[in-house]
Amino acid sequence: FRKSHPAFEAAARTPPQRIQHFPIAARDHRRVWHCGRVALLGDACHATLPYAAQGANMALEDALVLAQELDAPPAPSAGHLEVALARYVDRRHARTLMVVQRARANGALLRSRSHLFATARDAVLGLLTGSGMVGRAFEDVIDGCPVALRGGSDMTADKSD
Repeated sequence: FRKSHPAFEAAARTPPQRIQHFPIAARDHRRVWHCGRVALLGDACHATLPYAAQGANMALEDALVLAQELDAPPAPSAGHLEVALARYVDRRHARTLMVVQRARANGALLRSRSHLFATARDAVLGLLTGSGMVGRAFEDVIDGCPVALRGGSDMTADKSD
């Protein structure tokens, strides 16, 4: 922040004992997301660091895919639930793993303690921001979404991810 930024000014006026620090910790990406009739989604199975800004989105995508699989043929039966939950995990695992790994990599890049590296990183990101390349760096995150995000307001679910 610039020293004149309101967040910096508020922090400067706050007594040190009133400032709270919350560590950011990475968790392993789980492979098992369901057991019996219980399924996990969101951070419960693929906690994502904030450096890809996808945590809430991933939980919403999970909910959508889980609903699709629970609603898919064959007609609900005793074995249908296990099959539907397994398909849900199969459809979501690779994408969520990619986003979790991207967030970790972004965090390592953004939190570097090297002044020289940080200066170079900031200069490169400054140049790329105006070129649109930063947005293109997230194309794989957007393109893998199970909901159509491009081409108008059609939010039809795509089951082919």
